[in-house]
Amino acid sequence: MKLETANLSIYYKQVEALQRINMNLSRPGVYGIVGENGSGKSTLLKSLCGLCQPSSGDILYTNKALKDIPLAERAKLWAYVPQRSHYDRSMQVYDYLILGRKPYFTWTPSTNDHNRVKSVLSLYELDHIASRTMSQISGGERQRVVIGRTILQDTPYVYLDEPTNNLDIKHQLLLMKQLQHYAEQGKIVVMAVHDLNLALRYCDHIYILAKGALLAEGKPEEVLTEKNLNEALQIKGQIHRDDKGKIYLYPEIDM
Repeated sequence: MKLETANLSIYYKQVEALQRINMNLSRPGVYGIVGENGSGKSTLLKSLCGLCQPSSGDILYTNKALKDIPLAERAKLWAYVPQRSHYDRSMQVYDYLILGRKPYFTWTPSTNDHNRVKSVLSLYELDHIASRTMSQISGGERQRVVIGRTILQDTPYVYLDEPTNNLDIKHQLLLMKQLQHYAEQGKIVVMAVHDLNLALRYCDHIYILAKGALLAEGKPEEVLTEKNLNEALQIKGQIHRDDKGKIYLYPEIDM
């Protein structure tokens, strides 16, 4: 299992949204993409899913070009959570979740498919809303449902664009732990993230984007430096370590 981008560039009209991005993800883990609004995080994720066509460069899955992967295979290869998800407001939560298993059945879900849905309902604390429609639940609950359906696809690659949006603190932490656990099962999880302390705590590797270019990459504690934070996010910040040895970042901005 391996994901590579080679000199990946994407133009929107005359604007270069991504500039010669080179990435090599060759082992399971949680990979974070950090950068300010408009830095190219969403465009990068969409390109990895085939939703944005490269203007130049290549995207390779285990040495096979993305453009050569049939659509039917893609649903079993990766799953994607966008910033804004489209859904049928009248659809029940359970029915929405079972769609995550659609790549594995033609007409009728199997007992295994239903058991997997029940497991996700429990894991994401959604049992009590399983029979409600998507219009009858809160924004945070809806986000957990969307992520749950993504996990149900059971793909080796998972892409999430700011997945903690609308989640309360408890469910942000639960989600990050669940994504860590998912990666430990041999998956590659790639997520755009704004919360630097979540990235620092839960990501194995971080890519920092600045104006569409890859500014730095590496272990969180190595790349979330004051210099990189200032250049990419126009903030100050240093990594500290508490008396228990846990690291955290205290960001600041001049007014």
